Amino acid sequence: MKEKEKKLTRILRIFMMLLTCILIALFFGIMILVSDMQGTARVVNYAGLVRGKTQQIIKLENAQRPQDEMIREVDAYIDGLRHGSDELNLVRLDDKAFQDKMEVQEQFFEQLKEEIYKAREEGYENTQIINKSETFFTICDETTGLAESYSQKLASSLNRLEKIVVVDIIGIVCLLGYELFKALRYAAQNRVLRQKVYLDEATGLPNKNKCEEILASEEPLTDRESTAVMVFDLNNLRIINDRQGHERGDQYIRSFAEQLRAALPEKYFVGRDGGDEFIAVLKQVDHKQVKDCLQMTTYIMNEIKVNEHILDDDKYLLIFSVEEVNRLAREGMPFRDAYKKVGLEIEAGTFSADRNIHHTHEGSMGNLCNDRITQLMEDTLSGFHFERVAEAERLLLEG
Repeated sequence: MKEKEKKLTRILRIFMMLLTCILIALFFGIMILVSDMQGTARVVNYAGLVRGKTQQIIKLENAQRPQDEMIREVDAYIDGLRHGSDELNLVRLDDKAFQDKMEVQEQFFEQLKEEIYKAREEGYENTQIINKSETFFTICDETTGLAESYSQKLASSLNRLEKIVVVDIIGIVCLLGYELFKALRYAAQNRVLRQKVYLDEATGLPNKNKCEEILASEEPLTDRESTAVMVFDLNNLRIINDRQGHERGDQYIRSFAEQLRAALPEKYFVGRDGGDEFIAVLKQVDHKQVKDCLQMTTYIMNEIKVNEHILDDDKYLLIFSVEEVNRLAREGMPFRDAYKKVGLEIEAGTFSADRNIHHTHEGSMGNLCNDRITQLMEDTLSGFHFERVAEAERLLLEG
C-alpha cells in the first residue's frame, strides 16, 4: 500500500513538473503572439494608408498638381509591408497569401506610376489612369482584407492558447490541492500519533512517557513557583486480577482514573505512571492548596454512589425490550411473535415498557444474580484493608 502511494506521489509530481513546464512555454507563446498581433495591427493600418494615399495622389495629379513626395511615401509603405521596416516600425507578415498579394500590388503600383507620369505629359483624359487606379484600389482592399484575416488567425490562436493555459492552471491547482490535502492529512495523523505516544488508552490519561517527561523536565523553578507531586498507588489490583479477571481490574483502574481526574482542577496534570501508579503535578501551589486537593480527592472517592434511578432515563428504554418479550411470552404469545411485535414497535418508535423488574430467568433484568455479585464484592473489599489507607490519608493530611 505504501509503495503504491509513493509511486502515485512520484507520478503526480512528475505530472506537476510537466504541467509547469507547459505553462511556462504557453506564457512565452502568448507573449510572442501578442507581440505579433500588435505588429499585425500596424500592418493593417498601413495597408489601408496605401489605398488612401494613392487616392489622394490620383486626385491631385488629375488636377495637374504633381505629388512625387507622396509617391515615394507609398513606395516606402509598400516596401515596408513586403519586407518589414524599422523606420516605419512594420513587421513582415509570415503569410503566403498576403505576401503574394503584396507582390501583385507592388507590380501594379509601378504600372500606375507610369500612367501618372504619362498623364502629366498628355493629360489624364488620354491615359488609363482612372481605370488602373480603380484596379489598384481593389488590390489594396484585398491586401488589407488578407492582413485582417491573418490578424484574426493570430487572435484565434491566442484564444486557444489562453484556454489551454486555463486548463493547465486548473490541473496544477488540483495537484497542489491534492498535495495540500495530503499534507494536512499527514499533519493530522502525526498529531494523532503524537497524542498516542503520550496517551494511556486504558484510562484516557497521559501515559508513562508523558509522566516521565514532566518529572524529568529541566525547566528551572523560582521561589514563587512551588510545585507539588502526588503519587497514588492502587492497592490489591493483583488480587482483583487473579480473582475476578483482568477485565474487572481494568475497570478498577479506569474508575480510579476518572475519579482522580474529576477531583483535581483541569489546570493540574494527572497521569498514569504505569500499572497501578498514578501521579498528579500541581504547579504554583502552597501547602493549603495541596491539602485542599487531597481532601477533595478523598471526599470524591468516599462519595461514589450508584445512581439507583439511572434506568428511568428514556435512553435506556430499549434495555427493557427483552423483559417485554418475556412478559408477552408469559401471557401465551409465541416467542417468535413476541420478538416480531417488539421489534416493529421499536422500528416505528412506539415501543414502551413496564419499567418494573420481574423475576424471570437467571441473568435477565429481573434476575441479575445480585446476591452472588454482592458476595463476590464483599470478598474482594475485605482484602483491600481500607483501614490502613484511611490511616495513611489521616497522617498525610495532619502532617
